[in-house]
Amino acid sequence: MTEDDKIVKKSGKRRFGLRSVIFFWMTVFSLVIIAALWLSQTVFLDFVYKNTMQKRMLDATDTLVMSDTENFRRNAALLAERNQFSVSVYCVYENDGMLVPVKSGDSIELVGAVTRNITRQERDKLILFLLKEAKSEGGKVFYEYRFPEEADNSRLLYASVYSDANTDYLLLLDCSFQPVESVVMLFTVQLVLVTLLTLALSMVLSFFLSRRIASPLQNIERAARGLPKGEYGGVEKTDRYREISELSETLTDAAEELRRTDRYQKELIANVSHDLRTPLTTVIGYGEVMRDIESERTPENVQVIIDEARRLSDIVSDLLVLSRYQSGESEDEREFFDLDEEIKDTVERYRRMKAAQGFTFTYESDGEAEVYCDRVKMMQVFSNLVNNAVNYSGDAREISVFCRREGNTVRVSVKDRGIGIPEDELPRIWDRYYKVDKTHSRARIGSGIGLSIVKKILDEYNAPYGAESRVGEGSTFWFVLPLASDDGVS
Repeated sequence: MTEDDKIVKKSGKRRFGLRSVIFFWMTVFSLVIIAALWLSQTVFLDFVYKNTMQKRMLDATDTLVMSDTENFRRNAALLAERNQFSVSVYCVYENDGMLVPVKSGDSIELVGAVTRNITRQERDKLILFLLKEAKSEGGKVFYEYRFPEEADNSRLLYASVYSDANTDYLLLLDCSFQPVESVVMLFTVQLVLVTLLTLALSMVLSFFLSRRIASPLQNIERAARGLPKGEYGGVEKTDRYREISELSETLTDAAEELRRTDRYQKELIANVSHDLRTPLTTVIGYGEVMRDIESERTPENVQVIIDEARRLSDIVSDLLVLSRYQSGESEDEREFFDLDEEIKDTVERYRRMKAAQGFTFTYESDGEAEVYCDRVKMMQVFSNLVNNAVNYSGDAREISVFCRREGNTVRVSVKDRGIGIPEDELPRIWDRYYKVDKTHSRARIGSGIGLSIVKKILDEYNAPYGAESRVGEGSTFWFVLPLASDDGVS
């Protein structure tokens, strides 16, 4: 038994492999078809044949009844020849209180007809019996007659009664039922062969079909099992079935994304470890020096410790913010506020904080730009873009900020004149943990998650954003928000 055929117990449920399920249902389907054939060709064959003959007798009777006297015998002969019916007409007279049936000359009795193979006394008795039954049944009756000495020879009779004055006319149609049993025997032999052939074909077909369907799914399942173990090889592509092909492509894309995420996460650990170790080493070093040497207890050294502690705080804060957004725990408190005024105040704070490091900030605006969103989140987006520009501004240390109205939107841009971003890496800068600059320069402190936070927030608002860059010339990061007056918010 293969691994696919074994019963898998999980969460208290019994599950079977796809091959076993396909094989089982194909077999069930074949058995249902075979059972239907057996029932229709054996059990119900007599019933179907009988109902078919009855319908033909009814139609023939209607044709004869509608015929005039001159055409009756001709129509009776045609119906007898075409359908192998015996057509008999009897006039039933009353004589001395007794009913006497007399056969009409228009009757067409074929070989095998009941009225030709029994005595006259038995015939008269049968005709009177059919007359009585027909009258009790509304003028028409079907009757199956079996010859006493020939159990396998049966005839189907149809009698209809028509009255004229004191005379009753009985129209009797007679056909053989004998061929049905021989046909059943023939069908039985054929059905045995069909049954064996159908079962064999269904088993072979289900085996190859289940194997063909299950094989690519098993490859996908093995590849999926490898993902938690760090095996990101993906799945061999197949064009066999559209749904399976799409599934394999999706899993391959997921594996590639996990591979990148895993690599970025490792880079993050390395970056954060280095970025945390450097300020910690500095804080410890300056602290020990100030403890051991009294002359080193200066405001400048204290400021170094404060700056490094803030650097540590910023890194930890970024990690906490990203974690909160990824877990969906971030609340959204929207309000109306002037984005231009908030950006202007933020740029001014950066100008004061970074002046000692030689940074210059310029701000250009079209004036008031009222928006409706979470003030804290949106200013966090802007601050992360400014921090990114500061970290990668290079020796130029020039940061330009723009707030421009474009129709019913406002576009915020942050431009630096630093190292720039290679074109092939530009689409990946929004990925978690990704850093363009893999060196650990103290002038470029960053964990690689600031732009991920920007992406998370702007995606939440369905706000357009992007970046434009040229290596050695700097980068421009931007995002667009709808103005409150045109956003359908009142």
